[in-house]
Order: sequence, then structure tokens, then C-alpha cells
Amino acid sequence: MSSMYLELCTKSQLDDFFAEFGATEESVQNDVKYLKEWMRQQPHLPNIEDEEWLTNFLLRCKNSLERTKKSLETYYTTRVTMPKVFQDRDPCSKEIEELSQRCCFIPIPKLTPEGHRIVIFKIFEKGNSAPNGDLIMKGTQIASDYLMKVDKNRGLILIMDYENINMNYVTVFLSTVKQFITIITKATPYRYHQIYLVNHIPALGPLLTIFMKLVKSKLVERITMWKEGSEKLCTVLPKELLPEQYGGTYEKTFEELRDLFFEDIASKQDWFISDEKNKTDISKRPADHPFVDDSSNYGAEGSFRKICLD
Repeated sequence: MSSMYLELCTKSQLDDFFAEFGATEESVQNDVKYLKEWMRQQPHLPNIEDEEWLTNFLLRCKNSLERTKKSLETYYTTRVTMPKVFQDRDPCSKEIEELSQRCCFIPIPKLTPEGHRIVIFKIFEKGNSAPNGDLIMKGTQIASDYLMKVDKNRGLILIMDYENINMNYVTVFLSTVKQFITIITKATPYRYHQIYLVNHIPALGPLLTIFMKLVKSKLVERITMWKEGSEKLCTVLPKELLPEQYGGTYEKTFEELRDLFFEDIASKQDWFISDEKNKTDISKRPADHPFVDDSSNYGAEGSFRKICLD
């Protein structure tokens, strides 16, 4: 599937990604064929023939077949256990269109020189209301699956911008934090290179405490948090890849990027609708199946090592 929005990795960058995990184009093709056959043999899993999709799962699992199989199990099971997030996923629906105007994840079209993809979570509105938590996660997962489908990268650099956050958003985030962590760290195998929390407010403290207890310490160590900090992003990320709102020189604003991104997602409407049927049939899972649902075991408690509060 092509992308009108993203500038995808070059053949040279893709070869570098393969080499990082001791893989080649040929070995990846062979592993994808194995994964397709393995899924056919699982009575409870959908038969996925999409080689691009499986390749991206494999790469995000560091070319490990066992990790990829477990990730696929978790992903398609989560589609059943979180129906409000994974059902009715028409990206052209009114609710998704309205959500995109209020808060959304926006990838920067260009990769960093190292091959990372910058993704920004931005709250656009300044009112007192907040969208439904399940709807926020649905919109997030639509954007996430879009990236899983079309994008190959070395990892994500996530910017969480809380400039316009209010207490209603904080309440929504607190009520959905465990489900959200399941989705971003278990169901979808993204590699997070760095996470920057900017315009942090004290009310987010309880949310961060829960987050630190539920994710692995390795991920927590990659978090940098600033009370304000938007302008500091230019000191750690390429200025030419940041919008002017962050002091960058990227040629498009947040609003322009948002509209272009969701225009491209909307063009994939048929894929999202047809793909919705792909999920685990738990009733057909063999009793002796090695899959373990560890959605409550997110890893050891960590501690921030890169917090900046100045």
C-alpha cells in the first residue's frame, strides 16, 4: 500500500534495518512465508496473506519469529477484548473526522537521518470538554495501523504535547491508561527510540505514576519530560523536521499536517473496513495452545532518569 503523506524509507535504509537484526531481504521473505503458513495452521487466528503487514510486524519484533508470533496473537486477540477500540473503524466516519480536529497523533512525513519516525500527539482545542476515552484510543489505533501497514522505520520518536490539556482529558487518560498501554506496548509492536513529554502539568503526576509501574524500565529510561519545553525539542531533534510551533523550520504547520495525514488515512477506507473482520476466534483456540495472555503483566517498575523540570 502506498502513501501520499509519508516519505517512505529508501532501499538503502531498508537494507540497514535488515542488517541491524541480522536479516536480509531473502531471509525476511522466507520468514514471512513461514508466518503465513503458521497462521493458516492456527484454527483461532485469521489467515493473513498481506506480506507487507507481516513484514512490518517481523521488523518491529527485531526479526524474531517467536516474538512476532506472540505479537500477532496479542494483536488479534486484543481486537476481540477491546471491541470499542477495534470495531466500526471507518476513518471517514463523522466521529473520527471530529476527533482529528480535537486531538490526534500526527507523524512527520520525513524520517530522521537515522531512520526514525517522529510522531506527535497534540491536543488542538482549549475548551473544557474531552472526547470519549474509547474514541481517542480508536483514533490512535487507526493512525497506528496505518503506520504498521505502510511504514518501515528504525523506531518511533514520540512527542506528547499537553499544551491544551484540561482536567477532563486527565480524567479520561486515567480511566483508559491500562488499555492504552496494552495497545501501544503489547498489541502493536512499536519500537520507541525516545519519548518527549512537553508542556507537562502537575495534574498528570498520577497518570505518569501508573505508566511507570506498568511498562518496562527500559522504556521509562527513554522518557524526557519538560514543564514547557516545546522550544527545547530543537536541541535534540532535527530542526528541519519540526513544525514552526516548536521553533522548527518544517514547511507545514500542525494543522496542515493533520489535514493531509487524515486525508491519506481516509483514502485507505476500503482497507480499514475489510481488515476489521480479522481477529481471533477465542472459542477455537486449542486448550493446550502456548499463547499466554499476559495483558496484566507489563514489566517491572521503572524510574525516570531523564526528567528535566526547568
